[in-house]
Amino acid sequence: MSTQGPELEESLGSLQIGEDDEESEDSSDEGSEDSSDEEAKLPDSPWRGLYYGDDIKRMISHTLKGWCSHDPKPKIYIVTPFIDEEGLKMVKRAIGSHQMALYTREEQKQYNKIIKLKTIMTGIVSRENFAQLRVGIHEIEDQKHYYHCKFVAAEFPDRVEILMTSANLTSTHFMREQIDSVQQYDVTPEDFEEIYLQKLKKHSHDYEWASTETASGEDKREQQKKRAPYAPTRQGECYSCGEHGHYVKECPKADCNRGGEKVQLENQQNGAPPSPQQSRMPYRSYQNRMPSRAPLNWRPSQGPVLNRHTVGRWPPPNHSDQKVGPSQPTKPGAVPARVP
Repeated sequence: MSTQGPELEESLGSLQIGEDDEESEDSSDEGSEDSSDEEAKLPDSPWRGLYYGDDIKRMISHTLKGWCSHDPKPKIYIVTPFIDEEGLKMVKRAIGSHQMALYTREEQKQYNKIIKLKTIMTGIVSRENFAQLRVGIHEIEDQKHYYHCKFVAAEFPDRVEILMTSANLTSTHFMREQIDSVQQYDVTPEDFEEIYLQKLKKHSHDYEWASTETASGEDKREQQKKRAPYAPTRQGECYSCGEHGHYVKECPKADCNRGGEKVQLENQQNGAPPSPQQSRMPYRSYQNRMPSRAPLNWRPSQGPVLNRHTVGRWPPPNHSDQKVGPSQPTKPGAVPARVP
């Protein structure tokens, strides 16, 4: 009894070990099948021609992972005028902690909106992820030349491998409906420096990291709440302070609401001439001015006395050949008698 017990346990243990081995083999086979499926999704090499956007995304990601697996690792170059969050995440997942040299534009245009490069990089990459970051100007009118090339490259000691494409590293170019060109080739390090990098350096500059950092102890919202310094934008003259470039309503002084009247009163008391804006129109006295609406008791040199029926009519009709008698009460509809 005692001898059969251990033998039976050993046989059962061997059976369990065999089952575990079979399960591990099955799992390894499944993993190999998954990896083979991923490799099958890639187009056949050599890569030369037109490909769909989702295939190009996998081609770039696979190429970057292969370059970073070398020892020693090469210097990775990412050159594209437009890049968004999806393209930057794809590059970050492919290269991991390896540094890269990125050439792109400082302002990105997405869905008819201008977005800063800092906004795209926030939460994805940091300054430590870049061996070099050079940016170009978004506005074409501000520079003589601009670059619109897109490629990824790896600089080895004896060669430089380049994957050239016409697709931007954006989600719109990684769609299935988008078709772009791809070509893979090698050049020497000397040719890569002379033909590629020197031209890119002429039309780009180092990214200013300090300009993207907020002041110490201040949040970005607090900076936006601060009033910007006054900048005159007009050619007029303020009669409140006498300065050019703004009007009295835009006067930066504290007493701008009543400053005009205050200054005019001080000028009159000191005997100073009126301001240029006040002296543009000729001065007219009360006696010489023509009223816009005559009062009821006002009578011109000629003509009848104005009543409520003739107020506002100017000039009044000329009835110098007729005499108007005193007003008498008349019946409704009756014509008043005239004095001969």
